Formats: sequence, structure tokens, C-alpha cells
Amino acid sequence: MVDQVSIRTPEHVTLDVPVAGIGSRFLAALLDTLVIAMIEVPLLFAVLALADSASHPGAAGPLLIVLVVVASLVPIAYYVALELTTDGRSLGKMAVGLRVVRLDGVPVGATESLVRNIVRLIDFLPVAYGVGVCTMFVARGSRRLGDLAAGSVVIRERTALAEPGGSRGQAPALTVDGPGDRIAGAERGGAVELALVRAFLVRSDLAPDRRRGLAAQIAAGLCRRWGVDPEARGTEAADRWLERVYLQLHARLYPGAERTALPGAAAAGAPDPIPRGG
Repeated sequence: MVDQVSIRTPEHVTLDVPVAGIGSRFLAALLDTLVIAMIEVPLLFAVLALADSASHPGAAGPLLIVLVVVASLVPIAYYVALELTTDGRSLGKMAVGLRVVRLDGVPVGATESLVRNIVRLIDFLPVAYGVGVCTMFVARGSRRLGDLAAGSVVIRERTALAEPGGSRGQAPALTVDGPGDRIAGAERGGAVELALVRAFLVRSDLAPDRRRGLAAQIAAGLCRRWGVDPEARGTEAADRWLERVYLQLHARLYPGAERTALPGAAAAGAPDPIPRGG
């Protein structure tokens, strides 16, 4: 069974999102460590070469300081730069299908990223994330010290299985009509956004005015997350736009999952891509 964490989004929707386990996070960290080593080793050799060419008798102390600074700052810079430019995904997380977000589901900002990655130096102690792994066993949501300090959590963007209620099959086509197949910025979305849109689409108890208002609120929130001008939707209804968002995210995150019926369109006989039973 996949562990989950409940997050309360800025749109006031509570979602249960699958949490990354220790195994997948360790694999992602291992891949990131290999990339960091490829960056650090040439830098360290360059520092040693400069020190050797200087051949100053008192250079040993400053050289040691430079080596420690390089070894400490490169990993922090690597993680922060990627988390801020890829919405919480380092190269290792991309490969494994993970993403770090705030507890409200929004991608981490500069402050959260800096905090969690500075504290990473403590999590790594005494070796191979010993402190971090121990903390993840105890903390709810498998969060290491850096996550606890930054108010972040690492979630699973995709799993080895199809989305609950789905099964393996042909990649679904985007069948909802609209002003365009692809939605600008949606490529930056992940499991949180998919769950948020799905939670709205399956609601059949909303009055029409309430549904339109909530759809507009969620659409505006997603545009802000993705850095997209809300006016880019034009005159397209917000709930229709969210249907297309769902289709695009689902097709990317679950490329082999069959889908059945979209709640809002089912009554009209249109195909509904939201999986049942989950």
C-alpha cells in the first residue's frame, strides 16, 4: 500500500497525495550524487592544481577551507537551482518520478529550497543520509529533517502501476474539444495538480453557480502556479479548461492507463477519462 499525505491547497481543497518512500528517495539521491560528483571532481582538481602551482608554504590551510566550501556549496546550489527551475525536481527525482512540494501542494520557493538543502548537510550525517533516513522512519510522510524545517514533502509523480481504477492499455487521446489541444504551462504540473483537478471534476453535488466559481478559482490558481496569464484562456469556460488540463496531465503521468468517463460530460454521452474505483 502506498503511503499518502493530506495536503490543503490554496484553493481550499484537501487532497491525499502519494508520498515518496525511502527506497525511491534513496535511488533519486544516489543518481543526484553521481551528477554532483561529476561537477565537483573537476572543480576540486582545479583547486588542487592552482594550489600546487602556487606552492606557497602556508597554502595548506586556505586550500582545505576552499575544498570544504566547494564540497558543501555545490550540492546546495545544484538542488536549489533545479528545484526552483523545474518545480521541485532534481535530475534524480525526474528519473524516479518524484517531486518536492510545500505542504499546501505548491512548488517550493527559494526560501523553502534553501532551508531544506542547507539542512541536508545534517541529514547526510554520519554517512549516506543516516540522520535523514532515521528521521524519515519516524516522521509522518517520510520527511527528513530538511523537509520538516522547510515545511515540504516529497511526493510521487508517477507509480509503477496505473492510476487507481485504471489499467494498462493504449495511450489515451485528448478528446475534449477546446481552443487547442495543449495547455501552456501544464507541462509543469504533476500529481498534486492532477489530484486537485480530479477532485473538482468528480464533484457532482455542486450548484451551477458554485461549480463555476470554484472552477474559476482553481483555474486561476493553476495559472499562477505555472506562470501563465489567466487571460490566455480567452472565453473558454473554466470547467471546460480544467477538463483539458486533466486530460493533458493524466496522459503524461499515466501514459498507459485506460480511462472511462468524465463526470461532467457523462450525462451528454461524451467519453469520460476519469478512472473509476479509485
